[in-house]
Amino acid sequence: MMLRWAAAVLAAAGALRAARSTAAFAEQAVGLPDGHILAHAIDAHGLAKYTCTADGWQFSEAVGHLTRAVGGAEETIGSLFYQDGSPVWQSDLDHSRVFGIVTAYNSEVAVDPPNSVEPADGGNGSADGGNGSADGNLAWELAVVDRIESMQVHGHLTGTRYVIRSDTRGGLPPTAGAKCDPALQPTIDVPFTSLYRFYRRKARRVRRTACMYSHSKDEKR
Repeated sequence: MMLRWAAAVLAAAGALRAARSTAAFAEQAVGLPDGHILAHAIDAHGLAKYTCTADGWQFSEAVGHLTRAVGGAEETIGSLFYQDGSPVWQSDLDHSRVFGIVTAYNSEVAVDPPNSVEPADGGNGSADGGNGSADGNLAWELAVVDRIESMQVHGHLTGTRYVIRSDTRGGLPPTAGAKCDPALQPTIDVPFTSLYRFYRRKARRVRRTACMYSHSKDEKR
């Protein structure tokens, strides 16, 4: 039963590429602040880890791979893990790291919202245990970037201000909200797939004036 359930979650990874939410839909769903532009959209698959407590399954962390499609095959280009209860995304392309703090959740998003094909460019504590959808999918979430570690000024993830997790499949324990027995099963790893969108601040437009030109014109008179 558990193996069939896990296989069904992993099989959804292909569907994630075929039909995904538009960026605008995801931005509205989690409340992305104005003034930001999409820099990368990267697929992910991994395991959400839970610990059995007196109150039931408690989310502890998630680990996974960031991937992109290359010639019909899947290539790992980074990783996802948690540090001090918050998500961290690391690029294998230049080893830049983005440390996030989750600030908003939306567990009411339909599994298949209005979609348009939007290919990936390759380029929280107990929150998931209590904010997943009724169909067993992790909540969509918005994370504000706390800090970035990069050896390059223009690294792969440098400049990221917000990260949105959307299009989630799986990730919640099959007995979410129910009691568990730490003697029989102290922990559980639940497979999931998702899409992470990385946002940067929009570049400010510099207005050019005719002041310098006018001044030069006056000097010639």
